[in-house]
Amino acid sequence: MISGSVLNAICEDSIKLINGEATARITHQTLVPKIENPISYSEFFFNYLLKNQPCILTKWATKDWPCMEDWRLESRAGEFVPNFDKLVEIFGETEVPVADCSKKNFNSHEKIKMKFKDFVKYWKSKINGDKEERSFYLKDWHCRREFPSYNIYTTPPYFTSDWLNEMFDKVVASFSEDDYRFVYMGPTGTWTPFHADVYRSYSWSANICGRKKWVMFPPGEEEKLKDINGHLPFDIRDIISDDVIKPTCIEVEQGAGEIIFVPSGWHHQVYNMEDTISINHNWFNGCCINLVWRFLQSELRLVEREIDDCRASMEGEEWTNHCQVLMLCNTGINYQRFHSLLEHVIKTRCDVIMRGVTSQPMIKRDKRKVDYDVIKRTCISTMTSLKDCLLSVEIAESQSLADLCLVIPTLLEMLSHCDCAHLLFDICDVILAYTKQFN
Repeated sequence: MISGSVLNAICEDSIKLINGEATARITHQTLVPKIENPISYSEFFFNYLLKNQPCILTKWATKDWPCMEDWRLESRAGEFVPNFDKLVEIFGETEVPVADCSKKNFNSHEKIKMKFKDFVKYWKSKINGDKEERSFYLKDWHCRREFPSYNIYTTPPYFTSDWLNEMFDKVVASFSEDDYRFVYMGPTGTWTPFHADVYRSYSWSANICGRKKWVMFPPGEEEKLKDINGHLPFDIRDIISDDVIKPTCIEVEQGAGEIIFVPSGWHHQVYNMEDTISINHNWFNGCCINLVWRFLQSELRLVEREIDDCRASMEGEEWTNHCQVLMLCNTGINYQRFHSLLEHVIKTRCDVIMRGVTSQPMIKRDKRKVDYDVIKRTCISTMTSLKDCLLSVEIAESQSLADLCLVIPTLLEMLSHCDCAHLLFDICDVILAYTKQFN
C-alpha cells in the first residue's frame, strides 16, 4: 500500500507534469480546440470524427442535463461541488465499483465493491482532512443501466452514432452483458492509469462538477514510452529517463460542464484536480471501424503467439476456435462477436434505406438542403469498409453480407431520384453517422 505522504507527493508530481514542469522526456503541447457554440453534425463529422482529432465542447453541451441540477451544488466561492445529500438519497443503498488508486493490480487499480453511501462517507472524510491511506475512486459504474427510468443526461448528437452501445441496446443477449456507459466520481488526487480505450473505441467524458487534467498521446507516440520488454508504463509519472526519443503529448484541462472527445487509439492518463463527477461513454462507428478491426487483429496475433507451442497438437479448426475463445476472455470480444455487430449495423442501415425508397410522403416536413453526393459517397464508402472487414473475418455468413453491400449503390441511386427531400434529411444523420471516407 502507498503511504499518505507518498500519495501527496504523487499528486504534487501529477500537477507538475500536467503543468509542463516535470519530466524532460515528454514534449507537451496544448492543441485541443474548444467548440464554444453548437456546430452542424457534418462539421463535427468531417473535422473531428474522420480526422480522429480531440476537441472539447463547452458548457452549452450539458447545461440542460437533469444531473446538472441533481448531482451538484454551487459553493460560496461560485464553484460546483458534489450534492452528496441528493446523491445518497438516490443511490445510497446501491452497490458500486470502487478502485483504490493506492494499489496496483496487474495493469489497473485494485477494485472492490461498496455501498454508495459508504463511498460518500469516505469521500466526505477526505474533504475534511482525513489522512486515510487508501485513495478510492468510484469508476466504471453502469449507472444508466441500473437506473433506466432515471433521466440523467442526453447524449450529444455528435456522439449518437454509437454502434457499440447500439448492440447492447438491441441485441444484448448475443453480444455482451455490459454496456459502455459509465459514471465516475472521485476526490481530488484520484486518477486513471495510462491506457487507450477499449477496442480502440472513441470516448467522450463530461464533467458534471470538478476539473480533470488529461495527458493525451497521438497514435504511435505511445511506442516511445515502451520499456525494453515492449511494455507500456502503468503511470507516466514513473518515466524519468532522458536517454530516449521524446514523445509528443497534448495536455488539456477540462472544467465543469465541459465534454472532451477522445479519438480512437489516443493513449491517455487522467487526473482529478478537484472533487469530480463525470459521465463517460465508449463508442465507435464507421469512422474508426478500420482502427477497431486492426486492433482486434493485433489481439488475435498476441493470443496466437502466447500459445504457439500448442499449435501442433490441434487441428486447423480446433486451433482457430481455441484462439477465438481465449481472445474473447482476454479482450471481451472476438471475431464472431465483431461479425455479429457488423451484421446488425449493415442490416439495420439497409432497412432504413429500403424504407426510404418505398415511402411516399404526402408532405415535405423539412425543406433543408441535403448534399446527395455526400450521402451517396459516404454510404458507399462505409459499406465497402464493412465488407472488407467482414471478408477478413473469414466466417461463412460474411459472404452473404458482403453480397448485401453490393446493392447499396443501386439503392442510393434510386433514393436520390425520389421526390422527398425531407425523407433524405431524415435519414441523412443516420447514414452520415455510419460512414468512412477513403479519399
